[in-house]
Amino acid sequence: MIKQHLARIGIQLRIEFIALSEINFLAELIAFRDFDLEILEFPCSTLENPFNPVFFSENGSLNLAGYHTSMDWDENLGEGRNEWYIQTGLEMTPNDSQERIDLCWEWQHYMMDDILPILPLFTQKDNHSTFEFLLFNMREVRPVIGSRSPAPGFTWISIGLLVRKAISYAINREEIRRVVLGDEYEIIHHPTNPVLDEWLNPNSIRYCYNLDFARKLMTLGSPGIDFGGNGEPFEYPEWEEVCPSQPTTISVVGFDLIATLSVLTLLPISFHVYNKQRKKSSSLRN
Repeated sequence: MIKQHLARIGIQLRIEFIALSEINFLAELIAFRDFDLEILEFPCSTLENPFNPVFFSENGSLNLAGYHTSMDWDENLGEGRNEWYIQTGLEMTPNDSQERIDLCWEWQHYMMDDILPILPLFTQKDNHSTFEFLLFNMREVRPVIGSRSPAPGFTWISIGLLVRKAISYAINREEIRRVVLGDEYEIIHHPTNPVLDEWLNPNSIRYCYNLDFARKLMTLGSPGIDFGGNGEPFEYPEWEEVCPSQPTTISVVGFDLIATLSVLTLLPISFHVYNKQRKKSSSLRN
C-alpha cells in the first residue's frame, strides 16, 4: 500500500526480497544500512525517556536514522540544535518540571519540522503497548533521502528534507489503519512514547495526508519530477495551512499488508523489503 502511495508522487519502488532471519535483519539494520526507508515497532516500555536519546541523539545506540550534528550545526550553541535540545533535556532537573516539559515540546516540533528522521505511525488504542514508526535513512550516502544540498529556490531546506516531507504527506496513514490494522489501532504524531501524555506537544507539526502538497514538494526537490507549477513563486506555508483541522474519513475495502522491513529508493532509489507475515506481537517489524 505504501508503494501505491509513493508512486503517486513519482517514487518508483524496486522491491527486493531477502531471506529474513534475525541475523540478516540486524545486520542490514545496524551494520550495512543499505536502505532508505524502514518501518519499525518497539515496545513502549523501552521508550521511557521523552527525549528518546537512544534513537535521536548523534551517539545514540539506535541512531538508525543517522542524525549528525552537521545537519543543523549552530555556531552559537557549538553543536547541532537537535543534539542541544536532547542533551539539555537530559540534564534538566527535576525530571517532571514544567520547564523540562516545555523544552521537550519545543524539541519535538523542531525535530519533526527541521530534521524529520521518522514519521510516527500507529499504536494500540487501548493499551499503547507498541510504538510504530517509519524511519528515514538520512545519511549522506543515500543520494536523495539523505541529500544535504539546498533545494532549488531555498536556502534553509535541503533536498533530502524536502523529499522526506513529501513522503510524509503522501502516505495515507488513515487508509492503512482502516484497511490493514482496524479500529484497535490509532495514528500517532509525536516522536516519543504515546503514553507520556503531558510530554506530547499538542501544537507540534503533524503530517496529514495531502497528496497535492506532497507532489508540489517533489516538484521543488527532485530533478526530473514535475507535477506542474515548477518555477512559480512558492512560499512555504505553515503546517496548519497544509493540514485541515478535521481529519478526512475514508471508506475502503480489500488489501492486505505483509511487508516487514521496507527500504526505499526514489527515482534512482531502491526499495528493499524484508517480507514476513505480520504479527501484532512482534517487537521489531517492517
